[in-house]
Amino acid sequence: MLNLGTRGRLRRLALVIMGAAMLSLAPGVAFAQVCGNGALESPPEGCDDGNTVGGDGCSAFCTIEDCGNAILDVGETCDPATGTCGGPSGAGSIACSGSPTCDNDCTPAACGDGNVNAAVPEDCESGGVDTAGCDGDPAGTPAAQNCTFAGCGDTRLNTANNEQCDDGNATPGDGCGPSCKFEVCGNGIVDPGEACDDGNGVNDDGCDTNCTATACGNGIVAGTEECDDGANDPGDGCGPTCLIELCGNAFLDPGEECDPCNPLPTASCVGLCQDIQCGNG
Repeated sequence: MLNLGTRGRLRRLALVIMGAAMLSLAPGVAFAQVCGNGALESPPEGCDDGNTVGGDGCSAFCTIEDCGNAILDVGETCDPATGTCGGPSGAGSIACSGSPTCDNDCTPAACGDGNVNAAVPEDCESGGVDTAGCDGDPAGTPAAQNCTFAGCGDTRLNTANNEQCDDGNATPGDGCGPSCKFEVCGNGIVDPGEACDDGNGVNDDGCDTNCTATACGNGIVAGTEECDDGANDPGDGCGPTCLIELCGNAFLDPGEECDPCNPLPTASCVGLCQDIQCGNG
């Protein structure tokens, strides 16, 4: 038989249980939720693994640890908080776009980190080095030119893109050509002022090494030429046909009256290419 004290305690316990049951049926009444009790009380809990330790997939605040959830979880240095990569999809999911300062893997945004972050904005990623398609991040490169698509005329010298120069324009005749090559004879490109450019450094093949067509008077001694002073003027030592002007060259040079094809003298031409006359030797 229960004594009065025991009966009183049981009565009070019964009242508490009845009151709790009534409150649970009352609209608008909420109970305090406890993170870490192992029970998923959602919302606002996204998980509850029975502890309040972060870094195990369920944070100390009972939110799913995922890059993009706007919470700095264990192992993250930043969180882009874009709202496009949260949830169980995992860090660095393809839907996550990042922010100007934080990549979609919750690491600080930087050119060369391997993550193309359009919010920075970045066009491409090449691991911090120049490639034929991407301007990387070599030392001393302005930040605005990092991780952009490589292209001649972008003012960014990219040797991996076969550029020798890049003056930011496509204007010929300014020293850096439209294809980002130095405008010099021998580069294989016909630049302003050149008649030709075969880039092979060989004379007498139609285009000589001074980027003029092979011909007498272009300043290059080639083929059967004995001389080439870049002019076709007679009487200057190199004749109009690019032969040295001297008596016996079979050409009537200035000051000569005759010029035999054979070594002097001949029956009609003697001395210094003078006609045979009485008294001239």
